[in-house]
Amino acid sequence: MPPTVLPTPAVIAAPAGSNVIPLEPRALPSDTPSPSEPKGSESSLVDFELASDPPGLLVKVDEQLFPDSNSPLATRVRGSLPVGVHTFELSTPGFETWRKVVTMKAGGPNKVFARLRKLPASATSNRSKPSATQTASCSMSLGSTPWSELWLDGKDTHRRTPIVSFPVPCGAHRIALKRPDLAIDFHADVVIIPGQEFKSVYQIGFPN
Repeated sequence: MPPTVLPTPAVIAAPAGSNVIPLEPRALPSDTPSPSEPKGSESSLVDFELASDPPGLLVKVDEQLFPDSNSPLATRVRGSLPVGVHTFELSTPGFETWRKVVTMKAGGPNKVFARLRKLPASATSNRSKPSATQTASCSMSLGSTPWSELWLDGKDTHRRTPIVSFPVPCGAHRIALKRPDLAIDFHADVVIIPGQEFKSVYQIGFPN
């Protein structure tokens, strides 16, 4: 077999006196986008459930009202949080403030129960003057379809919806909207914050 002869590379001579600029090879831009950074676990939301004894307490998560200051929820509460570590806090007059660091896990179940320790009588008696938050007066405006009677914390207010700027103590309450003639007895737990009127409209049924 005759030997293989490789071609001699062509050499192009530059004219005398010209500048020769060496060309460096450059990588062509790729059409394939660079892989983005993986999203952290904080972007994944998981469900949780928080109950307490006593019930109906304002919930703080990571030092913020949950889910926000405009519509805070009271225990028993269900919600969603990013996967990871969170600090829950519950408080009410006459009890020690309850705090717990909880790791929210994907796949759950993420159930938390808070049992607040009651303060001794001597500690509560020292608080002779209630705080401004306890004595502050708030208000609520309620509407419903159909109209209904408003009960507040188990007592008849003798008012019917729509109700505008009805004065109530600030804090956690249970409202009931009732229509005995339509067998309607709707209940909801609400939290009323000083300086923010609670407003809500409930669809509780339709008249026959």
